[in-house]
Amino acid sequence: MHVLSTLIDIRDVVVIVTGIVGIVALTLSIIFTILIGLAVLRLIKATRGTVQDGLGPILESARETTTEVKGSTDFVVNTLVRPVIKVYGMFAGIRKGLGVLGKARPGKSGSDKDAPD
Repeated sequence: MHVLSTLIDIRDVVVIVTGIVGIVALTLSIIFTILIGLAVLRLIKATRGTVQDGLGPILESARETTTEVKGSTDFVVNTLVRPVIKVYGMFAGIRKGLGVLGKARPGKSGSDKDAPD
């Protein structure tokens, strides 16, 4: 019976030590979880500040640039492209009209052009 009481005592000590170690481990886990959560919250705040401070001016600059490019494009279209298109259209119309008048001249037919000399 002496051996049995020694095993029971050892078992009781192991259960008590295991319980204490478990409580310490649980407490440390809770503390580390809280610390990690606080660090994540700080990181989120820092990231928000960086994004707002860094991206805001960049987006505003991009908007201004887009507006300037649109204005420049409108200016080029109105002062250069449209007049060139009008002049080219006028010359193309004149050329086509002269071509139609050239085909309508008496004494010239389409078959005469194709005949070999």
